[in-house]
Amino acid sequence: MRISPFFFLSTLILGFAPSSDPLVITRADVSERAEIKSEPLDQLMFFAVSEGLYREGVKNDDVDIILAQAEGEGGTLAYVNFVYGCGLCTPSLNAFRNYRERQLFFASKTHARSFGKGLGKVERVRLRSKDPQVRLNCLQGMIQRWIKQRLDSKRLTAVEKRHYRIGLSRLRKDAMLFLKAPKSLYGSKAKCAVCEGAVESSR
Repeated sequence: MRISPFFFLSTLILGFAPSSDPLVITRADVSERAEIKSEPLDQLMFFAVSEGLYREGVKNDDVDIILAQAEGEGGTLAYVNFVYGCGLCTPSLNAFRNYRERQLFFASKTHARSFGKGLGKVERVRLRSKDPQVRLNCLQGMIQRWIKQRLDSKRLTAVEKRHYRIGLSRLRKDAMLFLKAPKSLYGSKAKCAVCEGAVESSR
């Protein structure tokens, strides 16, 4: 069987072979741009969330709600709004944790620690809902907004943007395995809020 040279080109450049997956970059895409330089997804998530937190000046009491913990299996504390082992949640969680421990800006006459005035009233109310799904939907919206802002700042071509969507979608798929695992820490949670926000931001 004759193997097309494109098979090798796509493997070398993109890291995977041609597929029937509609999200996979096509031969026409490669001819448009032979090399796609994308930011590693863990860095994309960490920097986008960090930028969003600082830009909007999210208040500590809101961050504390997002970083809420509960006792999991074996008596260990677990972050209830993030999926352990998820390649999108982990860098996002680290961004929230680092932001929560941020220092005062040097020489700031206003004793500022960030730039914005905080989340809007609607989001602050939603974060305090008694319904955990409402809280997760709020977090998803925040993540979606911040990732989209970072992707938009890159002025990506359609091909480059689809390349990010492929990677984000695959990491979301991996996270679903943790949600569906036996004795899951996440109860009836059907989706990963961080993953959903990240994937939606790339559409």
